[in-house]
Amino acid sequence: MKIFSKQVLAFLLFVLVGLIYADEVVFIPGWLTENAQKGSYETCLRKIYPGKKITVLTWQSNSVKMDRVSKNADAFANDVAEYIRKYPDNERSELILIGHSMGGRIVAKTASALAEKNITVGRIVLLGAAVDFDIDLSDMIRCSREPVVNIFSRNDSVLKYLYGNWKQKFAIGFSGAENPPLDHFVQYELVTSAPEVSNLRIANATIESVVHLAQIYLGELERINRGEAKPYRPPYDYSGVIVKKSFLSIPSEWTIPPVFKMDLLDSYADWLLAKTDIKWKTGRKTGKSREHCITVYFIFDQYGRIASWSLWQSPLERRFNDIRTRIKPLPEPDIAPASE
Repeated sequence: MKIFSKQVLAFLLFVLVGLIYADEVVFIPGWLTENAQKGSYETCLRKIYPGKKITVLTWQSNSVKMDRVSKNADAFANDVAEYIRKYPDNERSELILIGHSMGGRIVAKTASALAEKNITVGRIVLLGAAVDFDIDLSDMIRCSREPVVNIFSRNDSVLKYLYGNWKQKFAIGFSGAENPPLDHFVQYELVTSAPEVSNLRIANATIESVVHLAQIYLGELERINRGEAKPYRPPYDYSGVIVKKSFLSIPSEWTIPPVFKMDLLDSYADWLLAKTDIKWKTGRKTGKSREHCITVYFIFDQYGRIASWSLWQSPLERRFNDIRTRIKPLPEPDIAPASE
């Protein structure tokens, strides 16, 4: 009788553990979210994954020093990997691991730790992830039973300027992955206008400052799971583009902050030819104030980086026309979107 009771107890514990871990969605938010209300994340995630257990993990993200935040993120990734290792093998394959912003960095580091142990989860999802665009994706691909999903946005000014200036590299959440594999990795570009956050409609003028919000990316993930979004494929082949550098070269990752007013002169395939007037005054101390102005011309590549610049318009127009002839349109493949 005692043996039978122990067997029954063991079975009940097994079932209980299975219920605790079954079909869980683990979400890791990003920078400055240590004291954020988890409820808003959970509300979005329940709409996307009805019936699943939702777990929001918080970590030490409330620091303005990015180097410290990244160290905290890397340390927390080890904790998340240990958390996932405790899952029963048959239940771990259903777990969905989602990371937003610096939470995406944590997910990537967690995947590396798990891949070393040949441990897989159901799916990995990156939302506006603060991860270098040229990251080796093999660990995440090995760690995810379903294809890895990366949602990025070229309208995300937080990743474009803050992450770009900090790392001197683009983030995978801004530009998408560099040369992504065709198998087991799928990307979606978030293109938004006047997005809705809960019941609040954001004015068009502030779109770029709010696109980075997790709720915006989660809204796109909901569209993907409903089959309303197509995977991203580059519309153009830029491999033949050759840009003549200017006399005073600018680092390739530099971008112009939006405080500078740009006048668009020409555009093709997301490349831009633009100009800006730089004005300043002299002679204030002597009372003989004089205003000066020079016009600077720029060519921006498809990521918004400064490809070339000049104080003269004609040479840059010739360069831009040459670039136009070298960019080749690519046919859009007919690929079904990834399912949940």
